[in-house]
Amino acid sequence: MNGMIIDKEKLLSSLNNNLDALWEIGDIFLEEFPVFVAKIHIAIKRKDAETLRDAAHALKGAAMNIAAHSASIAAQKLEIFAWDEDFEQAEAALNLLLKELEKVRCELKMMGVEPAHVE
Repeated sequence: MNGMIIDKEKLLSSLNNNLDALWEIGDIFLEEFPVFVAKIHIAIKRKDAETLRDAAHALKGAAMNIAAHSASIAAQKLEIFAWDEDFEQAEAALNLLLKELEKVRCELKMMGVEPAHVE
């Protein structure tokens, strides 16, 4: 991985070097990750381990789909804290995850991916 935010070579290879598919999957990620983050915030606030696990797991998978390894690992750590019902550590893990997601968002933008519904 060598500090890559998104493993572009792996991602493009998985998409048969189809840039349209890359933009589509990137757009989906950009539209969906804020929804997962909102669910995570609410779950931590309410100490709802099940919702936290589900949202962290979904976000982990979404990050894996775009070969964003560090973001995926950060989401996995959050999922583990949810299993342990350790909401204090989950809050810290969320802060790390948010930093990783911002890097992914910027990287996707540099790759030409823009969300379809700009606010």
